[in-house]
Amino acid sequence: MHELEKELIFNLGVLDMYIESISVDDWFENARIVIDNEPCNTVCIFKNCFEIYLDHDKTYSKGKKKDGNGLNYKYFIQDIGVKEDNGFFEVKISAWPFESKIVCREFYVDSE
Repeated sequence: MHELEKELIFNLGVLDMYIESISVDDWFENARIVIDNEPCNTVCIFKNCFEIYLDHDKTYSKGKKKDGNGLNYKYFIQDIGVKEDNGFFEVKISAWPFESKIVCREFYVDSE
């Protein structure tokens, strides 16, 4: 198990926490995933990305709140995997009905 995976799962306890936001900048160079984790949010920061894969189960509705702002569903993290190989990080996050895989040169965890 990678040290960053241990940090996220055991030290920060992000399993069963929900993803608050996902952002990807122009040209898919950098990405950021914010996880609601009281008392402060955990932020996964990906820099110099080569692959950003975000998938949502097509059979699951992406219902909106009654006011039309935001989703009516929270994506709770069920698993996180971090591998490092040949200078690349491969990070997978499972939060059914959402799945992601991000391959990048730099990956670190921060808080806000």
